[in-house]
Amino acid sequence: MRALLLGLLLANVLFFAWATWVDSPRPATAAAGASLPDLQVLPAEPAREPATPASAAPPAPSAPVAAGAAVADAGHDAAAAGVRCMSIGPLPDAEASRGVQVALVARKLGGRERTVVVEELEGYWVHIDHLADEAARLRAIHKLQVAGIHGAVALAETSQVSVGLFSEQASAEQRAAAVVKAGYKAEVGPRNHAVTRYWLDVEAPAAVPLPTIDALLGGAHEGTGPAWQPCAAPAAAAP
Repeated sequence: MRALLLGLLLANVLFFAWATWVDSPRPATAAAGASLPDLQVLPAEPAREPATPASAAPPAPSAPVAAGAAVADAGHDAAAAGVRCMSIGPLPDAEASRGVQVALVARKLGGRERTVVVEELEGYWVHIDHLADEAARLRAIHKLQVAGIHGAVALAETSQVSVGLFSEQASAEQRAAAVVKAGYKAEVGPRNHAVTRYWLDVEAPAAVPLPTIDALLGGAHEGTGPAWQPCAAPAAAAP
């Protein structure tokens, strides 16, 4: 029994010595820690697109394409050069315009109608001014009739008396002289009015001769009537 106790005591002493001097962990040295560099976080580098090889660049327009466009334009210009636009006019009214259109269609030519409003001389007007009231205008008409001048008309809106409208200036001057002899001062002047004139634009091959005016109108025109002339240029657009 005594030997067993001595053996246990010895075992405890040996275990204590081993745990103290043999099994304890070694402290880390400062030199070992200093030898490792600090960890640095670098910013991420943006992704780069892969370089496109020179062979992958889009091909430049080839010369044959441009050459083809030039050929097309030249053909268009040649076609346009073979067609001319001519206008016939002025025609006095819509009925005359329709008659010429029928004659053009019979000759396999089309006509595009257009109208133009112009100021034309209506005649030379003879009149008396400054007749203040109706009684004065009636007295003037009576005196003109006594002098052999008939057809005078009182114009209440303008305090005038119209003594006639003449196509020739010489005839108007003769009437004015007669009015002066009757005791009134006569005024003579041209009077214009707005009229609508009709034109027909005809596009035809340059090699095809245009029909004569007499053939289109059947000779139903006098003096300086309709004529052929180049089509009017289109008006420029407003900016």
